[in-house]
Amino acid sequence: MVAAVGKVVIAIIVVVILRWGWKLLNWAWLNPKKLEKSLREQGYKGNSYKLLKGDLIELATMVKEVRSKPMPISHDISSHVLPYDHHIFNKYGKKTYIWFGPTPRVYVADPELIKEILSRPNEFQRPQHEPLRDSVIGGLVVSEGHKWAKHRHIINPAFHLESIKVASFLGFLFVDGLEK
Repeated sequence: MVAAVGKVVIAIIVVVILRWGWKLLNWAWLNPKKLEKSLREQGYKGNSYKLLKGDLIELATMVKEVRSKPMPISHDISSHVLPYDHHIFNKYGKKTYIWFGPTPRVYVADPELIKEILSRPNEFQRPQHEPLRDSVIGGLVVSEGHKWAKHRHIINPAFHLESIKVASFLGFLFVDGLEK
């Protein structure tokens, strides 16, 4: 009797370990490769998935390298501010993706696709909420639904042409006062 109970317990433990192993394999390898295949079928280009790290090491290396050099004086700051994104767009074009660990981040710079995405907000959802990020950023950027509409309604008058003219005029007066 005790041996039978022991065998059942061992069988349950083996099943649990196999299930966890399968979930880990699916999360770390199978699902990212399936997503990569799907993205490539839709015409997106990017680096192949690298187990767990994705493009993070290349991204960090490139950012560190660029930040160690002084920023050139020019209006083209994208290569200094977002060096990896700039590199990826130059290498793969307007429809590309990069890997943040096992999660792809899709970039779209084609105006027609952007128009289509913005015209169908229910089909193209924002990324899942991250409580730490949302508490730091907050506001219109991370809000959705009723809360987004309320925030948008509150800040909308600030972007009317008259408000912008007044703000720029006050800015000129302030700068003028500082120079005197």
